[in-house]
Amino acid sequence: MSKRQLTGLAGAGALAIGVFVPLVSMPIVGSLTYFNNGSGDGVIVLALAAISTLLVIARRYRALWLTGLASLALIGYSFMRMSSALANVERELAGNPFRGLANAQMQWGWALLGIGALLLLAAAASKDGVESQPADI
Repeated sequence: MSKRQLTGLAGAGALAIGVFVPLVSMPIVGSLTYFNNGSGDGVIVLALAAISTLLVIARRYRALWLTGLASLALIGYSFMRMSSALANVERELAGNPFRGLANAQMQWGWALLGIGALLLLAAAASKDGVESQPADI
């Protein structure tokens, strides 16, 4: 298996796992994932991870540009939307004595998703190495 294939499979795997790990944690609610019981954008990212896996197995690395960029765009959009929503809640609850109950924090799942998408793009951008042949003497 080539480094390019390993990179692509690692990226697809990171995306697939990242959909199910904590993205946001809140005191009463607990942790939220990107999958959201099948109703979130995580379903699309999970499908892109599956398609990416098939593309890597078929060695269709150029198509990883599409799945990698689509994943990165969707993750980035969701991250910005979540950041904005959390900032909004923080602003609206300023001075409220129960503000601590809504204290949400971003979690490590975002990093895993971003790394997965970037690994897909790295696999798309890299070239297959040419194995060197021993010289005849």
